[in-house]
This record gives sequence, C-alpha cells and structure tokens, in this order.
Amino acid sequence: MRIDNGVRITIRSTCSKVVKWGSDFIIDEEDMMNIGDSAFAENNKRDILTPTCLVPVLALNAAWIESGMISARLAGKYSLADIEYFSDEDDGTEKTENETVMMTETSRELKQETRELKQETRELKQETRELKQETRELKQETRELKQETRRLRRYDD
Repeated sequence: MRIDNGVRITIRSTCSKVVKWGSDFIIDEEDMMNIGDSAFAENNKRDILTPTCLVPVLALNAAWIESGMISARLAGKYSLADIEYFSDEDDGTEKTENETVMMTETSRELKQETRELKQETRELKQETRELKQETRELKQETRELKQETRRLRRYDD
C-alpha cells in the first residue's frame, strides 16, 4: 500500500520462514533505488531466505509498482501467477527411503537416456560426415559430366 514516505509491504504466508523474514514493513522511495540499507535489506540480513525464494523479489516489485516505477497498467495485462510450495513435515530436509529410491531410479533412467542420446548424436554426426562425403563425390561427378558434355559438344561441331 502506498503511504507518504514509501510503500508498506504486507505479506501473508503460511511459510514460517517468510513470516519471520518480514510480514509487515515499509520501503521508502530512496530505499527502492538503493536497497542496501533499507528495511528490505535489514530483513535479508536478519532472516536469510533461500536464494530461490521469490518473496523478496516479489515484495520489491510490488513496491516498485505501488510507487509508479513499474507501470501498473502493463503489469496488470499479464495473468497472475500462483506459486504453490510443498513441504514435508520435516521441512523437506530429509527424504523417506521410498523417495530416495524413486530419485535414484529416476537418476539412473536419466543417465541411461543421456547415454542413448549421446550415442544417437554420434551416429547422426557419422551419418552427416558420410552425407557430406557423398555430396562432395556427387559434385565431382557433376563437374566431370559437365566437362564430358562440353567435350562431346565440341566434337559434334
């Protein structure tokens, strides 16, 4: 929400890490251009989220839109994106034996598929080399036939 000295950011999340990071703070206009000493940066220093967490970026983008630094009309032309996070009871840090086995099987399958694709690539490269050689031979044969044709034409004259 736009306020006199900047933008108030309010975040509603079921993620305890995001709530701890900051669910209600203000980013003033000067901080939007130099976020190094802002409330936004203080939140990052105090409670570090994972590098892949989109919340800090989305919060900053929302502040820019609210302050007019990004066109709200253009941002509104694009559909909303829902982000759904899944986590285990253990916060996703440990995998069950079944999940580990499934991941290992998937990894093996991907490695096998990679080997097959590399082999197919080698075969296609070999086929390409053979086709290039055949093309060179056909070009040479074409040149020879043209020469023979010119020679026969001279003979007929």
